[in-house]
Amino acid sequence: QVPLGAVTIFLSWLLARRLFGVRVASVAAYLVALYPLAWQYEELLYSESLATPLTLAILIVFLTRPPTRRRALLCGALLGLTVLVRTSAVFLLAGVLVTWIATCGSRRGIGFVALTAATAILVVAPWTVRNAVVLHGFVPVSLEDAAAYGTFNAQAANDPAYPYAWRPEPPDAVALFDPHHPLSDITLRARLIGLARSYVVAHPLALPKAFFWNGLTRLWDVRGRAGSLVEVPFEGRSRFVSELGLDMYDVLLPLALLSLWRARRRRALVLGV
Repeated sequence: QVPLGAVTIFLSWLLARRLFGVRVASVAAYLVALYPLAWQYEELLYSESLATPLTLAILIVFLTRPPTRRRALLCGALLGLTVLVRTSAVFLLAGVLVTWIATCGSRRGIGFVALTAATAILVVAPWTVRNAVVLHGFVPVSLEDAAAYGTFNAQAANDPAYPYAWRPEPPDAVALFDPHHPLSDITLRARLIGLARSYVVAHPLALPKAFFWNGLTRLWDVRGRAGSLVEVPFEGRSRFVSELGLDMYDVLLPLALLSLWRARRRRALVLGV
């Protein structure tokens, strides 16, 4: 894990260098080197430490230059690798789509994005085939896509303090994790997805509510300090390091939003971010 921090710092410098120049790049490199929320996962051997430099590489590819066929292929290869590390990275494709449409128009932009998506699928496909052979069922990447069960359940939805925060063992799912009667991976995945789907069908407003609490409030940490720190023990992180990171985040987030506003004439960049 040790070199990953240096790679992240270098890629942050390169992204800023191509977008804003040498002075901004130097400041960005120092900030990333000192920012705890950028490097704390390296010490924990978490997959985020791989996903962070891969995400930066994707940003460099699609934000800093106009799209070309070669650039679309490279972006797709990097996206496929990132999806293998963190399945949720597929959402980066939305940023690529908006940026390239704003850069070269809808027809060419969508064409380049289609090439990127196809390349990413080709990178992921061997692992999907491996899953089919080993697990005897269709699992695109991992069982991580069944994690919705921890958000869409009555316990999470009705928690007055932390609504829709993820739960590892909600009451409806406890029986599925019985160590004396273990389920196969395919069966477990299907039943967990079924639990989440059943809850959403019965409570359709759970989707926008969960997006608000997880996709906005928690993603951007626009909540009280106690709320931001509640996940720290569960994730095995240091409370001191996390508090220090949040202190810096409270300063950096408004500065980042101000920077986006100042760069508003660069429409593709702002929309993509």
